[in-house]
Amino acid sequence: MLLEKLLAIVELGAVKPQVLWLEEYQKLSEEILPELQDLFKDLEEETEVRANVEGLIKLLEQADPSDLDLAKSLLYVADLFNLDEVAEQRQLVAKFVEATKKFQSIAQAYEFAKQRRDKLKARFSPQEQEQQDLRLFKNEGEMYCLEFYLALYNKIINAKTEVEKRNYIENKEVLMEFGKVPGLWIDFKRDEVLIKFIYLILNDELRDELTKAYFSAKIEINKLEMICDKKGGCISDYSKVNIEQILQAFREFLKVLLQVFQKKGIESLTSHFHTPYGKNPLVKEVLQKLV
Repeated sequence: MLLEKLLAIVELGAVKPQVLWLEEYQKLSEEILPELQDLFKDLEEETEVRANVEGLIKLLEQADPSDLDLAKSLLYVADLFNLDEVAEQRQLVAKFVEATKKFQSIAQAYEFAKQRRDKLKARFSPQEQEQQDLRLFKNEGEMYCLEFYLALYNKIINAKTEVEKRNYIENKEVLMEFGKVPGLWIDFKRDEVLIKFIYLILNDELRDELTKAYFSAKIEINKLEMICDKKGGCISDYSKVNIEQILQAFREFLKVLLQVFQKKGIESLTSHFHTPYGKNPLVKEVLQKLV
């Protein structure tokens, strides 16, 4: 069924950028194209629906289309299915539209960052790009990402009770020695580290490695559902994940993060604000403590 195959694409895009599921996209697009082309032939000429389907066909014919263009095009073709009065079909359409909006949000953040990277790459020589990345790692990367995450991780694993662990995971804000910071769940929900650090790395290999690790952790952490009311009160639902699984996902991301810092030539931390592993610890020593 065409709608189910299109839904398979948008559900992938609703959880992570296309760079992480490109092979799956290419396989799905090959299956979808013949059905979509047959459908296109039967659509009334010079209609908006036909134009939208034609646009989607052109994108699906590409091996690596723009995430944002694909997300927008998929949302436009939802009109193809809205006329069907079968209840099950209507539910699928509603699910498709909801997932496509999430896909568009993720794609938009990725595309905006790509545009910014492309401008810097056009302006800088390869050597200058290396220096730009080094500055990014030592400032946003180390101060506002790595050191903060290490401090938060340390607080969670050393918490004496499950209630205390959950506070550091679930609360919108948690109090640390250096002030209030986001809890783990809300931090990954907001994607600030992704947008302000990871997506801005010019080195494709390092950026893709961190992007993959980040979304692997985010998908697991997001299995914790926070049901909040209008007054800001929230109830946590751990039916799909437990605290240890969340911690394991977070720990694996931290390991990759530290390893990427090493690949960038950073062997010790500057310890600007957060010092959970002492002053200026070696990256390799911190890695050993995370095992």
